[in-house]
Amino acid sequence: MTIRLRIAGLLAALLSISVLALFSASKVRAAGEGKITGTIKLDGTPPHQRPIDMSKEPTCQQQHAGHPLRRARAPVQARSTC
Repeated sequence: MTIRLRIAGLLAALLSISVLALFSASKVRAAGEGKITGTIKLDGTPPHQRPIDMSKEPTCQQQHAGHPLRRARAPVQARSTC
């Protein structure tokens, strides 16, 4: 019986140390909000934007026949003041 008490005491001590270490560790909090600012400058001509394929939608194809919509990955301007 004394061995069982020693094992139980040892387990209780390890559990107490583990709980104490868990709650005493510094907590990391996620930032509530953030900002990314900066300027990106493009040397040369902007990349060619491919038109959107509307062959599977005849109504859209007819509506945009004279001015096809282009796919833009990011807004690119020749000269920006932003």
